[in-house]
Amino acid sequence: MSDEPVNPFQSPSIEANHSEPPPVPLRSTTESFDANELALVQPVPPPWNGRVLTKWHFLWAHLSRYWIYLLPTAFLLYIASPVLSAWRASVFMLVTLVALLLVWGLFMFSSNLMVPFWFEDRYLTRKMQREVRARPDTYISAPNSVGCQFVACIPPENWKRPRPQLASDVAMMKIDTYASTIYLEGDEYRYRIPAASLTNCSVLQVTKGWTEIWLLRLNFHSTTGPQELFLRIGDADAFNSPTNSGRKRNAEKYWTRIVLLQRQRSQAVSSDTSDGDA
Repeated sequence: MSDEPVNPFQSPSIEANHSEPPPVPLRSTTESFDANELALVQPVPPPWNGRVLTKWHFLWAHLSRYWIYLLPTAFLLYIASPVLSAWRASVFMLVTLVALLLVWGLFMFSSNLMVPFWFEDRYLTRKMQREVRARPDTYISAPNSVGCQFVACIPPENWKRPRPQLASDVAMMKIDTYASTIYLEGDEYRYRIPAASLTNCSVLQVTKGWTEIWLLRLNFHSTTGPQELFLRIGDADAFNSPTNSGRKRNAEKYWTRIVLLQRQRSQAVSSDTSDGDA
């Protein structure tokens, strides 16, 4: 405390606090709820079920990652043909050509590590959208609209399997904010999950080699008992980064949307209850 006289016209001074601010905790990507409604889980009836996630379609989906390389590869081979057939081709030209072919082959192979799902998801998304549009009874009438998202269902028993065998089902997902409901129109099952049926929503990570798979976990009560879904948000969207960090951002984005959906629904119920009491 200073012994100097206080000037009554002096601006009040604020004592500086030199203590460091507490660290900001990281946002928790786990949220629990109280469920008071039931979700509906139904198998897709034949002949509309099992028409997307087949071995044949997945083979075509996997090969689709190499189609984009056909034109550049053909161009390289077109250049290579006269060089290799020339009688007096220089050593520099031959070495350069071989180096280009090796780099191009390495780039094609590395796409499996850099974008492990992007090509397959684009193919399966288009196939799933066509199948959903063709169904006479569906939760999602416009599967190619902006509000719809391709997802893959990856149960825990598949986490140790090779990448082509991870998904047990694929679906188009729509979060309806007006109905406070999550709709999933899958290849094998369809889901109607009201926000009030959710008991937990979280994000978790599964690692496959260099690939981080970020899953959106949904726990909810259904008419057949407690259910659990692990959803991988698809990489097919051209505006999303099909990398480890991009997959994490996607999962957290939909986690945020679902948590806000449930909170808005809870606030609406509380408001209705207050109006009724008044």
